[in-house]
Amino acid sequence: EEGSEPWADWLLGVTYSEQGDNEMAMVHLLRAEEANPRLPDLHLRIGATYRRMARLSDARRAYERALELDGDNPTAFVGLAMLSLAERRYREAAEQALIAVGLDHYMPLAHYLLGTALARLRQFDRSAIAFETALSILPGFLKAHRWLVAIHSRPGGDSVKAAAHRRAAEELWRERRAQGVR
Repeated sequence: EEGSEPWADWLLGVTYSEQGDNEMAMVHLLRAEEANPRLPDLHLRIGATYRRMARLSDARRAYERALELDGDNPTAFVGLAMLSLAERRYREAAEQALIAVGLDHYMPLAHYLLGTALARLRQFDRSAIAFETALSILPGFLKAHRWLVAIHSRPGGDSVKAAAHRRAAEELWRERRAQGVR
């Protein structure tokens, strides 16, 4: 049936990607893109796969292509924020994460990325708010707790909050180790 091949390749690409075989994932994802280049979610998957392969410029092109097709796609802005953080372009990362948060407030990863970028920009009060927001959506977000420990442990910080986040992080870590998850 005509038109079904892009979906089959997309699904194979996702399957290989989930198995950690990024090279085979890209073979199928790019084949799906060739058959139907107008699928924003396909470009998001391509971008994520390129990002895992450390092909950041290719990943950026894929996320930007997703935005050309769907300019209000918060996941594309999250992808771009991740790339900008990896490239130490913290102001740009903060702007991209803030757009993602504006498009979908309930994305804990977007708040986390915003917090990370703001912390790297030494805007600790604002970054703490972003991390707290991520935790209000996803209380088990271990990395957000760890950032809050670091922020609140700074001179002049809130030692009570630092201790609370340290306890929460330690408890989450113990739970994950008991479950065999890292």
